[in-house]
Amino acid sequence: MPRKKKKQSRIRKGRTRRIDMILSELRGDVDYSFDHVREGQRRLKVIPCSVTGDRPLFDELARRDYLYLHSLPIQISPVLKPLLLPQSLCGRAQNGHGMFHDDLGRPLSFEDASVEDVIRAIGPEDMGMRADQVKRERQAILTGLREFIRGSIGLETISFGPADDLASNPFGLIFMEGVKVEARPFFKGFLLAGYMDNWKMRHDCEEHFKVNLSGAPLILGAGETLLVDPELFDRVGLTVRATGEQIFDAERLHQLRELGVIVNSHTSSKKSKAKGVYFRRVAGPGVSDDAALVYLGKTYGAAAAWGALLSDAADTYDKYVDVYTEGGYDELLTKDTDSELNILYGEDFVTETEIRRTIFFSAKDNDPPVDVSSSHRRLAQIEQGSRVATFLNHLKFIEGGKPAKIPMGYNRYDSDKFYQRLSIRAEILRLGWS
Repeated sequence: MPRKKKKQSRIRKGRTRRIDMILSELRGDVDYSFDHVREGQRRLKVIPCSVTGDRPLFDELARRDYLYLHSLPIQISPVLKPLLLPQSLCGRAQNGHGMFHDDLGRPLSFEDASVEDVIRAIGPEDMGMRADQVKRERQAILTGLREFIRGSIGLETISFGPADDLASNPFGLIFMEGVKVEARPFFKGFLLAGYMDNWKMRHDCEEHFKVNLSGAPLILGAGETLLVDPELFDRVGLTVRATGEQIFDAERLHQLRELGVIVNSHTSSKKSKAKGVYFRRVAGPGVSDDAALVYLGKTYGAAAAWGALLSDAADTYDKYVDVYTEGGYDELLTKDTDSELNILYGEDFVTETEIRRTIFFSAKDNDPPVDVSSSHRRLAQIEQGSRVATFLNHLKFIEGGKPAKIPMGYNRYDSDKFYQRLSIRAEILRLGWS
């Protein structure tokens, strides 16, 4: 087929997909076609764009993608969607996912996109609030989680309320309404999931085990959240995507501290409020949050999986708040909660051995490999082929049932394959899973 006809054909397909999406929404159907890698998309070259250079285009695509994400069956309170979705949308813009493509279907990557850019593009009418309000509301959610956790320490059973009551259901999860769990295993999952992301803990795990289950070198990618001066961060040419992809060793971080780019809470300027940014410290694949949820649930009981889910949610919401903390609020809350539990029970509530085992089992590059790690949004979303949120499918597997066969993550990893590979890992390690 001549190149011109191919181009016209791709344009027609792109327009047809948009019309199909509108018709699906009018019928009440769920259109998942823009929430995963589309057929033939991997063969198309990603076109680099910039928000500053292509603002009108970015704004149009961001508004379109926000409305699309809003149409998906995400099982959280409607009040929280404007707080959660801009972060998902920002990642999609940076990677050329979702609606971020041209009429030929080619991905458009806005590497410099920020959550502020997304919120500005959507506009206060559709968002219902400004960027500063979003920051304060997200911070209030984390404060509410801290109060919920503190109030639960010492209880035998923890109960969760309706999704619109954030005091008893901190992240507004619809499927958490009325759930009751044993406190001790819940806190096991909460703490182990919190420590699992610590880059020093991952390094310790790598040094301890050295090899994966096939005997190949164990590789664990990792990083840490540090405070930066936003103006100097931009001035030296860094972006959030670049710090997440490039490797920053101790010398490079020292240089950024000398330049005043990396700061601490005492040296940050009042005029330029410090911002939390993730810096990659070690190259390689990291840990699968899905695998960790399953491992913790199978090891300590279903309550541990619920605890891990809340820890994962905290790690999501603390990426965009009014006042940042080094290491992130999830890590701070993990350490504070651990200290209180140690005092309460008079012993280490979680041990370094338990942390290492959680990280080792959940490593993406262990054997067999599992190349998927669902975001909080996807764990709370009903995927194609399922009637319940992805987390509840994991819970079904944890409890010995047969979960729905679903495509997981943006790369649509087959869930049957995922559970099968985790079972193989468990069999090699003689964990005794039923």
